[in-house]
Amino acid sequence: MAFAVRERRPVFSLPGNPVAALITFEEFVRPALLKMLGHTQLVKPSITAVLQDEVRKKAGKVNFLRVALKLVNGRYLAYSAGNQHTGMLGTSLKSNALAALPSERTSFKPGDEIQVHLLSGEEMPVEETVVSPPPITA
Repeated sequence: MAFAVRERRPVFSLPGNPVAALITFEEFVRPALLKMLGHTQLVKPSITAVLQDEVRKKAGKVNFLRVALKLVNGRYLAYSAGNQHTGMLGTSLKSNALAALPSERTSFKPGDEIQVHLLSGEEMPVEETVVSPPPITA
């Protein structure tokens, strides 16, 4: 990503991969544009969710994991949306949030609490109630 001002106009340069461009826009460009427009609410809502999948990453940089966020029995659960390669646009269609994975950690396990940024703005996932089926009697 790059930013410049040319002839008094802001210029943003985004990555070439579609998913990388989407994530860069959501996390950096949209807040910058909102700031330039005088808004005070610059970032979309962030909530704590419980990771449902094992995730590994390289140390040294923040990774944004595309997740499918569900609200089940009052808790937000974050499921990996699939292949996280920046060229995989289909994974973005399955996600409704981005999990910001800290630079210092390399692995995350199911049950870890993570911070997620909603992609849909103020709209929260609809509650899903999990009900155990009745026991089968013979």
